[in-house]
Amino acid sequence: RNKLTALPEEIGQFKKLYTLDLYCNELTELPEAIVLMPELENLRLDKNPMPAAQAEKLFETLRKEKVPEQTKLVQWNLLFGRNHRAAEIGKKEDFIAALDGVVPLVRTNAAMVLTELLSQAQSELKAGAEIACIGKLGFKTAEIKDRLESQGIKVTTTIGKNTTHVVLGEKLEKKQEAVIAWQGALWTESMLMDFLEGKEKPYLLAKSEGTTET
Repeated sequence: RNKLTALPEEIGQFKKLYTLDLYCNELTELPEAIVLMPELENLRLDKNPMPAAQAEKLFETLRKEKVPEQTKLVQWNLLFGRNHRAAEIGKKEDFIAALDGVVPLVRTNAAMVLTELLSQAQSELKAGAEIACIGKLGFKTAEIKDRLESQGIKVTTTIGKNTTHVVLGEKLEKKQEAVIAWQGALWTESMLMDFLEGKEKPYLLAKSEGTTET
């Protein structure tokens, strides 16, 4: 058994490294440099106290899809719960795209960052509004439809000319472009649930980081 607890960013200086075997160490996260190494194709992470399977899957996906560097860095930081860093380097569109991420931790932490970002300019939800629930949500639209419509708020599953608010779930898939192009109010699922429960939350990243639970 090895005892590595961290890797330095300088690992990225090995531009020709093809395989990196980190089996059976004490690593809880990996530096950004890993996902930017141009020749690295094989990454082994099992038997580490990190979401190893998700990290290997994300690394492989980002490598094969040849995505922009910023997208790689945002999703890699989200994977390890480094939401502050992701928010520093990413744009709203990066986090909307991350809701379609291939691993659950990326999607979960992307939603957390979006909640913080969007709540800073949160628009009022009141009678006469029309909500479009897009993507996979933790509730069925029918479960909240009656509660919202009793307050004069219409609920749909598509963005239309009368839509005033879009509520984002995971797995946007073909609707991702429409959401990114949307110029109206964007809410996350947690923002909607807090509205229904009458809560007011600051969503401050300064008080909590992202989750790293598998």
